[in-house]
Amino acid sequence: VLADKGFISLDVEYIDGTKLLQKSEMRKNMVMDLIYRGFIYAANYSESHYNPRRSQIKTELRYLFVTTLNR
Repeated sequence: VLADKGFISLDVEYIDGTKLLQKSEMRKNMVMDLIYRGFIYAANYSESHYNPRRSQIKTELRYLFVTTLNR
């Protein structure tokens, strides 16, 4: 009926699947961001309590998260 009036019918399953995928990607990015922030917070805490490996740890974490997110 709507097709006769010029409306295009859309595949509801495709739209739902796309929305779920977008939500899944958003959740994944949020979790990765929280983990990254937690590690950086821990590294900064270690800095205030003198940890000679702090800068090395932060560099490794940045590399890990940048390469992981770009896959």
